[in-house]
Amino acid sequence: MRRLQLARTERDATERLPLGSRPARARTPGGVLLFALLAIALATPAFAMAAHAPASVPSCTHFSRVKMAQLIHVGSLELEGRGPVGNNCEYKGPHVPEHYADLLAVSVTATSKAVFLKAQHLAKTAPGVYGAVKIRGAVAFDVIHVIHGEGACRSPGGTLGEFGPPLCSGQPDWSTITVYAYGPLKPRGPKAFVTVGLAGQEENTFLGYVISIDKKILSGQIR
Repeated sequence: MRRLQLARTERDATERLPLGSRPARARTPGGVLLFALLAIALATPAFAMAAHAPASVPSCTHFSRVKMAQLIHVGSLELEGRGPVGNNCEYKGPHVPEHYADLLAVSVTATSKAVFLKAQHLAKTAPGVYGAVKIRGAVAFDVIHVIHGEGACRSPGGTLGEFGPPLCSGQPDWSTITVYAYGPLKPRGPKAFVTVGLAGQEENTFLGYVISIDKKILSGQIR
């Protein structure tokens, strides 16, 4: 897979340490499973205990879609739904003809640092490009996947779906950037595992967008 040339929109806040890359081939509803590492990490006794504790983090269904839309530079976001386990939500951006709609996923879970470290360990060997991320007051990393179209299209360019991945070589790449962070929620909140993923077509700008949402959730500016 080609090495991504990422826009450094927050030069002083990020530091990438690429370890390698492999193509992601699996296709899932919506075109990508943004929280694969998170789902595995949360299947631990530490999370099971946290899941039965009183709610101590803000519900993702109440997060300001206006603020998040501004941060990823789309006109609006529509809540697609909330996951059956944990505090995770998925939102979609407007569908532009001949262009994939953006898919944003957000998760906030009060749990132990051991769960974060397990996800980090998995990320270093899972498909994708792993990198360290600097967020003040938290520990964080990101994982990037790019899926390229393969095979001839039945018609020029093929029929582009609302979401990726591409179905043939004439269609745009489908890119996912997910930032995993662990730190205290402000003000006076618990330590939480915050995961933000953005999938779509413009990977060169996604990293800065995702880090901005992660930072603002941790700082209490998105509720």
